[in-house]
Amino acid sequence: MTTHSPRLTATLARLHAVIIGNPNTDPAPPSLVSSRPSERPHALPAPRVLPTYSDAATVAADRPLSRGAVELWKLLHSLAMHVARTRAYQVAPSSVTFHLPAVMVAAAAGKSERHLYRLADELRAAGLLDERGHVAQVGRLRRYDGTLWAVATKPDACPRLRWDDFRHDWRPEFAAEYHSFQGAWREVQSVMSEPSSSERLGRLLDLAKHWAAETRTA
Repeated sequence: MTTHSPRLTATLARLHAVIIGNPNTDPAPPSLVSSRPSERPHALPAPRVLPTYSDAATVAADRPLSRGAVELWKLLHSLAMHVARTRAYQVAPSSVTFHLPAVMVAAAAGKSERHLYRLADELRAAGLLDERGHVAQVGRLRRYDGTLWAVATKPDACPRLRWDDFRHDWRPEFAAEYHSFQGAWREVQSVMSEPSSSERLGRLLDLAKHWAAETRTA
């Protein structure tokens, strides 16, 4: 009987296993190519594109306005733009309606409420604005809770307040503010009483923006 070296014996054993398919041999490594069909990554959602708006001067066009009316118009337009962007309209409306007490608008404009209403009348006559007081139910009483402002956002707009605007509950917390002697007037007085006046106008404008955007949307 022929005797082979251990190394040759091991080599012959491996060859024999390949020929007859010995199940005890190590299986071939799995294929690195997946048998599953190729999958494309999910497409990312399309970015949400918000509409663009015309600036105050473009909307006002060539309407003749007094200096005070121009200043008030710029303020009201900036408030309307802030409200529009907060509401994230899909399509730019021709006007934006919001609720904001006149005392806040007057303070941010640096004018008295009486002067504010005169200038608002001028803007209404120019077709840039519609403005009316709004009342809320407090128990059995009806009390003034602020002012509705419909502000044009396009040159050819004709802003008009609707009946539903007057029926809408813009400030559900008004009754609690009324009974606790809080609200817009107190907020304005708190800012006006600060010793430093250098940042007061900016604080008043931020306050007006916050109140205008936080009211419940009609």
